[in-house]
Amino acid sequence: MATTIPTTTIRRVCINKTNRSKTLHLVVKTNQALFEGLVDINASMLVMVASVVRKLGIMHLVSRHETYKTTFGMVIQAFGGIINILVIVGRVVCQMVFLVVDTNNYDMLLGLDFLMNIGVVVDVEKGVIQI
Repeated sequence: MATTIPTTTIRRVCINKTNRSKTLHLVVKTNQALFEGLVDINASMLVMVASVVRKLGIMHLVSRHETYKTTFGMVIQAFGGIINILVIVGRVVCQMVFLVVDTNNYDMLLGLDFLMNIGVVVDVEKGVIQI
């Protein structure tokens, strides 16, 4: 369960145009380091990239190798899962479970479970996330 400090602040997020698509990003703090989290409301899980896990020095906490299926039906091999990672987004603090994969497309993928857990409202058209 997330711990929140009440706020009515609306946080403007970065909208990057890549190949004619727009993406929403949030700054995520974990282990005193800042990372860019790609918001994906179609993803159900949280994903952390293996290079980020190595940079944080917590690769030894990753569980066994496993596979998962993406929204588009692709099967991806993952290093495994990592639990109880303290995450701070804005003024929200929570512990989350991440799947660890090897990609260079993003630092973290923030899926619907995460967004619901921290209680955000996403306005994709305006590029605004209310935390």
